[in-house]
Amino acid sequence: MFGIDAITNFDLSDWLLNSLFNIQNPFAIYFWLVTIIIILRFTFIIIPLVKLISLFSGKRGAKAFSAFLS
Repeated sequence: MFGIDAITNFDLSDWLLNSLFNIQNPFAIYFWLVTIIIILRFTFIIIPLVKLISLFSGKRGAKAFSAFLS
């Protein structure tokens, strides 16, 4: 049964390592899928978007923006 000994001996890090790397756990698959999607989104969407915003701001951006419109 559960008691104080079971609560004090519970190792969260051991449980996380076993559950996140177990391919039979559907939550582990979901976690890794979401992690990969966040990394890809950051790499291919956020970083180029920040570069575009910095390109179109300031003096250099005014020239690039007017060249883009014409």
